[in-house]
Amino acid sequence: MEFVLGIKHFVRALPLSLACHGAQNSPCLARNQHCCVMVHVDDVMFCGDADYWVNIFLKKLQEKYPISHSQLQGVRSEIQFLKRTLKRVDTGLAPTPGA
Repeated sequence: MEFVLGIKHFVRALPLSLACHGAQNSPCLARNQHCCVMVHVDDVMFCGDADYWVNIFLKKLQEKYPISHSQLQGVRSEIQFLKRTLKRVDTGLAPTPGA
């Protein structure tokens, strides 16, 4: 996904049915009642309801954009975001620099 204008473009580009609103004081954040997303250039981090992610959010974005994605599945699973590895551990997330 390419979001030249950042979160404002991303929020405007989201289908209206997702009803996401940008955060006034943090232009890289948007949320609705099911999730919060953080956008940095062409990377998006979704935090929220897993069913909403799979059945609504991801499907709606795939209708409009060619995307690739990864998600944390359980303890010891990892994702990459902003040149950092985020690993799920028993007590939460453990970020490490570098991919």
